[in-house]
Amino acid sequence: MKLTHNLRIFSRIQVSLMVRVFVILVIVVSSILVFGLPRHSQSNSGESTSTIMGAKDLNDSNLHLKEAIEHSQNFANNGQEGELAAALSEIQIALQLEPNNPYAAGLLSTLDEKNSHEIIDQISKTREILHIRPDYAAAWLRLSVLYQKTQEDELANQALETAKKLNLGW
Repeated sequence: MKLTHNLRIFSRIQVSLMVRVFVILVIVVSSILVFGLPRHSQSNSGESTSTIMGAKDLNDSNLHLKEAIEHSQNFANNGQEGELAAALSEIQIALQLEPNNPYAAGLLSTLDEKNSHEIIDQISKTREILHIRPDYAAAWLRLSVLYQKTQEDELANQALETAKKLNLGW
């Protein structure tokens, strides 16, 4: 009788151990399925992980280009300067990830052209305001900032000095 009792204890231990092993196997297999196998220095096709990482960088570059296109379309529709700045920023990131991307370079050129036309229009409008009201210090300050964007430093400094003269509190 004692022998059967010992067999029962042994069986319970075996069953308990088998259940634990089964649970661990299920966890390992599900982890592999969810997270994938860890990458080694060489993949099955002989590519190194740096090549695989390069493909990921290209995808990121394309994502930034898509964002840039969306921002540039928003700029075209709404005329908000923030959208143009965001588009230019996304293109710069895309070009850092993939410097030889001709589409990104072309889009950057197009947006730079839009940006320069927009700044020229803003300079023209600000000068019209100043023609009507030459004592408007904020308009002179804005004109200074716009000239700085077009890299016309001499005109920017003149506009800034005029703004300072009009606003003695500076």
